[in-house]
Amino acid sequence: MKVLIVFDDVTCFSQLESLIGSLDWLTPVSRIIITTRNKQVLRNWGVRKIYEMGPLEYHHALELFSRYAFKRNHPDVGYEKLSSNVMKYAQGVPLALKVLGCFLYKREKEVWESAINKFRRILHPSIREVLKISYDGLDDKEKNIFLHVACFFQGEDINLVMNFLNASGFYPEIGINVLVDKSLIVISNKNKIIMHDLLQELGREIVREESINPENRSRLWHHEDTYEVLTYNTGTEKIEGICLDMSKVKDIHLNPNTFTKMRKLRILKFYSSSFNGENKCKVSYLQDPGFAEVKYFHWHGYPLKSLPSNLSAEQLIFLEMPGSDIEQLWDDVKRHGKLNQIIHAACKKLIAKIPNPTLIPHPNKLVILNLRDSKSLKSLPARIFNLEFLTKLDLSGCSKLKKLPEISSRTIEDAMRIEHMGHVVAARWKEVREKRGFPMEKFHVVLAGNEIPRWFNFQSVGSFITLEMPPDFFNNNRVLGIAFSAILAFSDRHVDCGRWFSFSCELKVKTTKDCDLHDKRLFQSRVNYLKSDHLHFGYYLFCEEDFNGFLKRNSIPEAVHFSIFPPLKCECCGVKKCGIHLVCFPDYEFNGRSKHMFQL
Repeated sequence: MKVLIVFDDVTCFSQLESLIGSLDWLTPVSRIIITTRNKQVLRNWGVRKIYEMGPLEYHHALELFSRYAFKRNHPDVGYEKLSSNVMKYAQGVPLALKVLGCFLYKREKEVWESAINKFRRILHPSIREVLKISYDGLDDKEKNIFLHVACFFQGEDINLVMNFLNASGFYPEIGINVLVDKSLIVISNKNKIIMHDLLQELGREIVREESINPENRSRLWHHEDTYEVLTYNTGTEKIEGICLDMSKVKDIHLNPNTFTKMRKLRILKFYSSSFNGENKCKVSYLQDPGFAEVKYFHWHGYPLKSLPSNLSAEQLIFLEMPGSDIEQLWDDVKRHGKLNQIIHAACKKLIAKIPNPTLIPHPNKLVILNLRDSKSLKSLPARIFNLEFLTKLDLSGCSKLKKLPEISSRTIEDAMRIEHMGHVVAARWKEVREKRGFPMEKFHVVLAGNEIPRWFNFQSVGSFITLEMPPDFFNNNRVLGIAFSAILAFSDRHVDCGRWFSFSCELKVKTTKDCDLHDKRLFQSRVNYLKSDHLHFGYYLFCEEDFNGFLKRNSIPEAVHFSIFPPLKCECCGVKKCGIHLVCFPDYEFNGRSKHMFQL
């Protein structure tokens, strides 16, 4: 017998087992449809095809909302902008669209505006009730991870978050996996943790319910609550994390013992979302701060000359102090236990007291050293480049740094006025052109300048180069990779765009079988706004996996595109010129030609 069975909102495997027993009881032509909030239920049942529901597209979402709010398929005249605000809030979630549509039906515009502002802070009870079902199904460790993401880690790099959660004893390998399975978070293709705004608001609402007084809550993220606690020095041992956008508050004159009672504090983040942000948390000294458990320390414009005495290097995972006055790190550098990122962006007075990184017990943990805008920095420790684990060193804005120690294979970003950088780049490219074995698969450097090197045989104005290549391009055993270069130009209007953006280069490959275009990212880098034109310059060497994929699809390079993300609506930055050069074995000369496409 052919049957169709639908199981809705299944929460555990035993429900299916009790209701239907074994799949052997059904004929091969029968069909079972299961809806659930947990992918693991489907895996346990042996489901072969899983379809994950995504948000509704904008026009479908607007139509669904309008049916409940206006009893028609589109908004009433005069309600278009208000309806658009609801779309931004609901983000394509059918439940929210229906609930809000019913709630706003036949209400005046002023009521709409008030309701939208309210729901941005307090979830509608019907929406909250449904969303909280998945949260209630988590164990205590998983709930803590969910609340940390909701309050502090939305959009953060997954590796950083995993390190923090591991150090906090939350078992993130399984915890993050459970949250993903239950669709409470998503890991983007850029390795960022993403949580839907409605779920984020649910998490923050759960924390607010811990107490009517913000000082008695586990997490502080709203600037008004944080301002109140810090201004009146009412912090307690219940506080585990503080995040303050200082651009949204007036100056706070901290009491020296502000943090004394916060013995459970793990996260301290004082940052500024404003381009010209400044430190608003003023303090002359800190008396016995409760920083022994702090693992994430970010203080924009940190005002003291040295780190807090009991900020434990053994506990730290992340340290960042842009625009600070700090002059030295710890006296005992051997205490660096778990630190995997030392970031001293704009430490204006940090001169020569950088700890010798080779003394750190676990050097494989240190990945990033950021000394951006250290105006007084004149030299680096001679052994700074002996670190095999160091993947990124940012020296942008170090205007007094005249030369570098001997460099092996490292990524150096935007070292301003480096007089000896020329021979470094030249030597690196000589190695690429003359050797068959390479120590690095990719390399990227940023230098002040507005000209593409003449030896780039494919050049174009704008951000796009179209290539004409033979069908056997990837099959000739001669091409090793691609060198790329681009001139980024900046205008004075960049203050309106934020502090930084992402800049990338992609190779567009055409398959001869189906004529589809596929993108191969050659590099991507976070770029800060600068006052003058700068040359981005580097190479990407194809690996065995790349070649296998190209050959399998009969691929031919079609074009190279340089792009900025997020897309900038103002003319604050753009790609003036770009260039491509094929990296080949020395006995092979490629005679391909370029056809330029202009994109201004």
